[in-house]
Amino acid sequence: MKSRIISGIIIAIIVIPTLYFGGFIYNLAIGILSVLAFKELIDVKKDVTIPNSMKLVGLICMLLLIFISKENQSLLFGLSYETLSIVFLSLLAPTIFFKDKSYNATSAFYLASISIFLGVIFNLFIALYNASLMQFIYVILIACMTDIFALFGGKLIGRHKLTKISPGKTIEGSLIGTLVATVVGTTFYITLIEYSS
Repeated sequence: MKSRIISGIIIAIIVIPTLYFGGFIYNLAIGILSVLAFKELIDVKKDVTIPNSMKLVGLICMLLLIFISKENQSLLFGLSYETLSIVFLSLLAPTIFFKDKSYNATSAFYLASISIFLGVIFNLFIALYNASLMQFIYVILIACMTDIFALFGGKLIGRHKLTKISPGKTIEGSLIGTLVATVVGTTFYITLIEYSS
């Protein structure tokens, strides 16, 4: 628990100035986070083989989805049908050329889903930040409060395991985290977003 508190303080020291300065620094931080998330999701799936050349293509596609936004012909959050089509073609078409089955349809669909999922999520982080800093903080605040108080609640009174995937999580901790995040998020929204608009 001590290491998580220290990690949280370090993250806060990095995140607060990044949010304050915004612009290029914020976009750079989003780019770094997206690359780390991409690597994490690639590494977690041990039964799927993806050649390094295709990992690079997937990474480039993800970054394009994050940073290229078209106002017209918008499909979702500024992403166009054309952009999504290019991503799918870039990641699925090469399955024809890998004769040794090192890159097959299963690998291609997994890589495409990672690239598109992370591309859309991190594109939303940029879009929400550009639309309203207070609403961005509101969304991050809810996630942080849920996680922090689920951890403390689980350590203090947690008795019943929530899932086998993450054995440290408890039902009691999850309920406490959800309750605290609801109260804090609602208070933040009413006092700082609703009344200021």
